[in-house]
Amino acid sequence: MKKITLLVALFCILIGYAQEEKKGKSKFDFEFTYKIGSSNLRNSEVGVLNGNIQGFSLQSSYLLFNDSFLDDVRLQFGLQFMEFNSGLILNNLNATLSNNYIQAPLGLIFSTSKNRPYRFNIGGGVIANYFLRSELFELAGSSKDNINRITFGYFGVVGFDFYINEKFFVGLNVGTQGDYSSIRTNGVSNRLVRARYAQISLGFDF
Repeated sequence: MKKITLLVALFCILIGYAQEEKKGKSKFDFEFTYKIGSSNLRNSEVGVLNGNIQGFSLQSSYLLFNDSFLDDVRLQFGLQFMEFNSGLILNNLNATLSNNYIQAPLGLIFSTSKNRPYRFNIGGGVIANYFLRSELFELAGSSKDNINRITFGYFGVVGFDFYINEKFFVGLNVGTQGDYSSIRTNGVSNRLVRARYAQISLGFDF
């Protein structure tokens, strides 16, 4: 919680600096992103599961300021849906676990200035992770639990935006994310230890 408080305080300081020193230079961009990758999930009943993730997001970023040292510094926020899938053995039988999450990331992205035709990005931040539901598929049938719990985590990303024209761009990035703590329900705890993914995005400036 202290880390989250410090990050939020840093965001507020940067926004205040942007408003005082760079009035009239703020700018938004918007993008739709699809990601796919692998992840480790720690489950208190079956141990660590190795699975895959996929998801999509709608996100935007606000240009805080730019100068010769930092280039562009942007505050990024959005909403994303992510699914985790993994095979496991229960009672000597094969089963599949599927977890669904709704996530709200908030971070800082440091970029090179938008010299066409590309922009290099690196950044990270915190993420609110809402564990929506968990579904278990077995030979005998399936069972679904509506979890409706929230935890917090981190994310980091690095990659490039390639501009098609003055406004539209395609982003290619790799990233990682994980939870700071577990979500416990019905006596079972789950925690996304670390996810690694590649993502592609379509975006535009406005």
